[in-house]
Amino acid sequence: GTCGDNLTWELNSRGVLTISGEGEMTSGFENMTEITSVVIGDGVTKILPGAFGGCTYLKSFTIDEGNGYYETIDGVIFTEDLGTLVAFPTGKSGTYNVPDSTTTIGEKAFYNRINPSAFVIPASVTTVEDYAFAEFTDTIEKITFKGDVPTFCENVFANTKTQIYYPEEYTGWIEIQESLISEGTDLTWIGYSLTPEIPTISSVYSNVQTSVKVTWTASENADGYELWRSTTPDEEGEWSRVKTITDGTKVQY
Repeated sequence: GTCGDNLTWELNSRGVLTISGEGEMTSGFENMTEITSVVIGDGVTKILPGAFGGCTYLKSFTIDEGNGYYETIDGVIFTEDLGTLVAFPTGKSGTYNVPDSTTTIGEKAFYNRINPSAFVIPASVTTVEDYAFAEFTDTIEKITFKGDVPTFCENVFANTKTQIYYPEEYTGWIEIQESLISEGTDLTWIGYSLTPEIPTISSVYSNVQTSVKVTWTASENADGYELWRSTTPDEEGEWSRVKTITDGTKVQY
């Protein structure tokens, strides 16, 4: 088929959609549940916003190396300079941390998602474009913003039900909430502190023959933990780091 004046597409039996040719996309592939991955050729100069919305089983994108307009990181499409997140695979689930290099969430970047996910938006993001998080179908998504209020364009959360976590240190989040209500929007706003509470050790189990097992209470919004031990009997002595844990949900080591 065709998806632009000089662009063609082919879908194989494994669900891999390949877009070839040169130029801009003028039509998309919304709600094509047969698609599992997309390969975008080196001649594609513009990807149509929301082109892959509702593709339930789409897990990743790949950009040909010769393409000078787009790049992929972990199957997600960005502009070549990595400044704008262009398209997130609609079938990809779980928690996704937008890279710190990102300054813009592009138009319809997360449009028409079906699989539940959680998104973490870094403080580097200053602009969220039209319909970026619109049409979240039958999902309760969690979106956590790490910085000050970005510029929100039109209908960012249209027809979306989600929880939005925002840092209480930036008071502008309170002022912006009402302006983000549009048709079908159901937003729950939850403030949090950017400084996580120090976790409490709940139990320590020591087996002299093997190791020590430590369990602690999770600290809300923590990105991870560091475990240290004293190399001397008193607290004022020297300490050495035992482990760095990059998963903020982990509560045992």
